Amino acid sequence: MLNLFGLHLGKQTLIKDMKYIKSINEARQAPAKRLFKDVVKGNTNSIEGQKISKEMAQAALDWFDRSVYARKYANQVQRAGMGSVAPLIFGEYWGIKKTISRKLKDEFKQLQDVYKGAQIKEKVEYSSTHINGEKITSSWAGTSDNLREFIKMIEDAPETLDYIDVTSSTGHFSPSREKFKTPITNSKKKQIIKIVKAVEKEFKKKGDPITTFRFQSYYGASNNDRHLSDPAYISYRTKGSDKFGNDMSSGKYGSLD
Repeated sequence: MLNLFGLHLGKQTLIKDMKYIKSINEARQAPAKRLFKDVVKGNTNSIEGQKISKEMAQAALDWFDRSVYARKYANQVQRAGMGSVAPLIFGEYWGIKKTISRKLKDEFKQLQDVYKGAQIKEKVEYSSTHINGEKITSSWAGTSDNLREFIKMIEDAPETLDYIDVTSSTGHFSPSREKFKTPITNSKKKQIIKIVKAVEKEFKKKGDPITTFRFQSYYGASNNDRHLSDPAYISYRTKGSDKFGNDMSSGKYGSLD
């Protein structure tokens, strides 16, 4: 009897977990604006398993109408998921921090920590710089040593980037590139991911696997709205590329003049 009860409990737990995972997957596919509206309407009190108050959700909705970036790139923002929008809305500099009421400050800090924590867990190191002693971190540019997490970076990239240059060959000197111009739609992201996967396989075949995937802005890290429309590039680091760079610096291949 006890064993049967334990088996029944396990099934119920499994079903509950499966429903939870399904709800998370559906949420990640839905536009963030719609998810915030669901909270404001009282249809739910959480997004992706994270509780959020109606007041905070309304503040997030207001961001879509008041942010300079959200108004300028309205078509892209309306379709953007939480992975692209949440780091902006709950960011330190370009989100709603300065416009929310004092009573929402604690909740805002909690949400900010949640999304920052998610970036750390994803094995992604986001690009940063220091300006006047203050650390500035990009919401999308960075590096990863994990292909799966790098693919998620591409999926979450702003559609408003000016263009993305994607390295499409394994050559260390002047490799081939393919350019994808704005808007960086889901269709284009799928093409970019296909290229990255193909190059990753080619490097493995050569016995020189990729150690770091790089998705960077040509202008460096920033935290303003303009950074979301920077030109960007995707490249790769391997032991072979490191050796080639060191050999070039040492003059092994002759003068660069």
